[in-house]
Amino acid sequence: MPIVMQQKSDFHNRYDIIARIGKGQFSTVYEAAEKATNEHWAGKVVINKTDALPPPLETELAILAHLDHPQTVRLKEVFNSDDVCIIVQELVNGGELFERISEQGVFSEKYANKFFRDLLLVVKYLHEQGIVHRDLKPENIMLSDQSEEAVLKLIDFGASKFAQHDKAINGVRGTPPYMAPEIFAYQSYGKPVDMWSLGVILYVILSGMFPYDPEERRFDCPFISPEFDEISESAQDILLKLMEINPEKRYTVDQALEHPWVTGEKASSAEMSRSGKRQMVARKKFKRAVETIRATNRFRNILKMKTSTPTPIAAVARRGSKLSQHMDVEKLTEQLGKIIVNSKEVTEQLGKVTSNLDSAEKLLQEASKNVPKLQT
Repeated sequence: MPIVMQQKSDFHNRYDIIARIGKGQFSTVYEAAEKATNEHWAGKVVINKTDALPPPLETELAILAHLDHPQTVRLKEVFNSDDVCIIVQELVNGGELFERISEQGVFSEKYANKFFRDLLLVVKYLHEQGIVHRDLKPENIMLSDQSEEAVLKLIDFGASKFAQHDKAINGVRGTPPYMAPEIFAYQSYGKPVDMWSLGVILYVILSGMFPYDPEERRFDCPFISPEFDEISESAQDILLKLMEINPEKRYTVDQALEHPWVTGEKASSAEMSRSGKRQMVARKKFKRAVETIRATNRFRNILKMKTSTPTPIAAVARRGSKLSQHMDVEKLTEQLGKIIVNSKEVTEQLGKVTSNLDSAEKLLQEASKNVPKLQT
């Protein structure tokens, strides 16, 4: 659909704000009721102090306008002014998929399989459209409503990119526990990063824990006891295929959809223990807060790193990356990656600045000697 920019005043004439339902670093999401129909929508208010839309927001809108799938959030219209951009889109109020899974009295691989297959199908649609989501995670997998018939909805395309091939994208972007090794290695990447994220998501669904320490980031896929005592060999096999460190060997979405576990042929129907999943949901909000704090601290320290060349994926896999921040602004993250990779050049520039400051300080000292003292 073509994007028609409308004035912010038109939004207030046509919609009533009901409540704030979410807040990020650069945007706030409100539930809004359309006055003419009383239909409820989500209004995402993005701060924009420039005359033109910033490239990341422009890309997000282009992707939202391009999407036409029942399991992706639907764009309605856009309002823009000299201070904010308001994106009106489908209201998804069924809660996060993980929360729904945790509330089930009976849980089996078959139950998880249903949702995971739906998720694969929507990612297949994205990849067929040349779109890489880049931020697949539990928080972005919602349910359309509270009913038993609710469908899975993929939301938040703020990190998404159009990519014509599998090495078309650069820059650090995503949420660290779900980001693929090649992103941390500062290599060009594409659709395989979404498949890695899907592997981590499935691992968490089945076990209630992350496959590796988000702080150390060793990129392992361990099947430890007791979490995996009840998990079938077929489920473990699809995890290994999705969490293959080499992106060229990693399963594509078409390969994943044909796997016996995904088709249901070998997904176990046995009821699984729920204790780990209850703990996972209880820790979610706390983990988000901790990741935000870690992001701030690491960004302050990142310029002190002295890595002069990109780290090979194999090396990252062996020792893990210490980078654990969630970057929300595409330009910032790409610049950050360049700074880390080219820190030698940055250090030289900082040295020149320091030298110039020293010279300036000496000039000021000399000049101050010639300033007459004030008489008291």
